[in-house]
Amino acid sequence: MTRMRAFTVIELLVVISTIAVALAVLVPALHQTRAEDERAVCLGNHRQLTFAWLSYADDFDGEIVNGMGGVDREREPAWVGKCWASDYASSGQLPQARQVLAIKHGALYPYLNEMGVYRCPTAYRGQMLTYAIMDGMNGAPRGGTQKPGVWVTNRYDIPEPAQRAVFIDEGWVTPGSFAVYYLREQWGDHPPVQHSDGTTLSFADGHADHWQWRGHETAVLGRQAAYGQEVANRVPETIEGYDDLHQLQRATWGGLGYEPTEF
Repeated sequence: MTRMRAFTVIELLVVISTIAVALAVLVPALHQTRAEDERAVCLGNHRQLTFAWLSYADDFDGEIVNGMGGVDREREPAWVGKCWASDYASSGQLPQARQVLAIKHGALYPYLNEMGVYRCPTAYRGQMLTYAIMDGMNGAPRGGTQKPGVWVTNRYDIPEPAQRAVFIDEGWVTPGSFAVYYLREQWGDHPPVQHSDGTTLSFADGHADHWQWRGHETAVLGRQAAYGQEVANRVPETIEGYDDLHQLQRATWGGLGYEPTEF
């Protein structure tokens, strides 16, 4: 009878090494593909949210929805209801059912009733809302912003819609609108870090974009916030960090309310 030849130790080591090399090449590529797919879904969510935001304004003579998530104003309900828990800063969450009800009770839900669009695919488990409206789009009127075209309540008052951000992916739900100072050269809320050390935003003309943070410190601040550390109101430390801050402030308010630091 024919005897089958067994693998030698060296042959087994060669096979194992070949498999290890193949995995080392394929696994990062698979992760990269998945990350690109998640970013594409997130950008699509942004576009749908912004289309709903524009449709709402069209129905109210250009008046845009209250951007203070979970904070109703007189005769001006918030775009979504209260989705955050009191201990949100330390990763506390409301039950999913309560978050769903809060989104459904929001002023924007009749224009966009697909629940999955309100969260980024990279969201923490149990988070039903990760997107926030910017301060400058009928959110919180920060100091010095009561000027035409800065803190906006009507879409027709936006000088350059393609340059003005509407939604941002914070990564988790927080109260009110996304906080960005106008008169101070410092961060308000932390810089969100989503999709490879950057963030995704949508703009008042309907397009969406992914911004890669230039400063390493910017991404570090965002990751620290994700781990529950307090990082609000920080001042940048590098030229690149200042570039990131200025870029987001200009997208929020249409400009800077101060003379930026010269380097």
